Amino acid sequence: MPQNENSLRWTVSNRIPDSPTIKIVFHGLLAFCHNGDLRCEIGAHNRAEDHSPTLEIIENGKQTDFLDAAEFRRLGAQIIELTAEAPDPPGVSFFMQGGMLDRCKPKDNPNDFRWMLDMEGRDFYDRPPGQPLDKKLGFFSPKLIVHHGVFYTLDTTKNKFKRSLRGDRMLGHLSFFMAANIKLKSGRAFLRGGGLNREFEAAKKYQINFKNVCLHKNKECKFKPGSLNKEERNDFFEYYKTFAIPPGREEFELTLHGTPINARHSFKKLGLMADVGPTSTDPAPCGGLGFGQTTGLP
Repeated sequence: MPQNENSLRWTVSNRIPDSPTIKIVFHGLLAFCHNGDLRCEIGAHNRAEDHSPTLEIIENGKQTDFLDAAEFRRLGAQIIELTAEAPDPPGVSFFMQGGMLDRCKPKDNPNDFRWMLDMEGRDFYDRPPGQPLDKKLGFFSPKLIVHHGVFYTLDTTKNKFKRSLRGDRMLGHLSFFMAANIKLKSGRAFLRGGGLNREFEAAKKYQINFKNVCLHKNKECKFKPGSLNKEERNDFFEYYKTFAIPPGREEFELTLHGTPINARHSFKKLGLMADVGPTSTDPAPCGGLGFGQTTGLP
């Protein structure tokens, strides 16, 4: 069975705060990295064809703010920081339970952070401490820097996948939505960057959707999950534009294992106060990717 180690590359939390003040939902081509428990940095891949980053803020069930690529540029908000006065717990951490994660059994631990693939972990390039992959400048913006919160998998794919080329490696199920819960004991939280200046109160509930999905002419992109062509199969190949492959290593492809399952991911079943809007499909997921040895994106 495919498994992942309880990696010390990510600061581990054994609980997810319930009834959070702010829940951030992540979907699409987004790169995750961290600097210990000081911050988690999430960058949108801005040079992937037909992808456009968006950030939506929902307060007590109603949309209050919506930023698309043009609005990010207008505000000069290419680096956005989320801070808090009295978070519980303070700092950033990543929810993991137990030792090894069996990626073929998503019901055993559905919220484990490790359902998200880590390009610098054992399933791919297994980079040693202090030797991250060489990222290319200018491929990650806007960037959301979160200073407090517990990150976890909100929902996994119903389909299974494998890593292909020069010997397949079973990856099993993958993260479909990632999330972070920020709970305020009191006071406020702040989302700031460029001309963006937003406050959040401890007595209210908020949902932030940070996405970077494939839309062609304002419609969800149509992939062919069983195709032999990586560009037609899913958009995982787009991540290879953002870093240099280590010498002597090859590019890996993400391929579907088995017959496609056309599953839907209901925001109501996930306990969200509002829909997240257009998403990718389960057989061709447009998901976040970890860089566990990276402390900051260029």
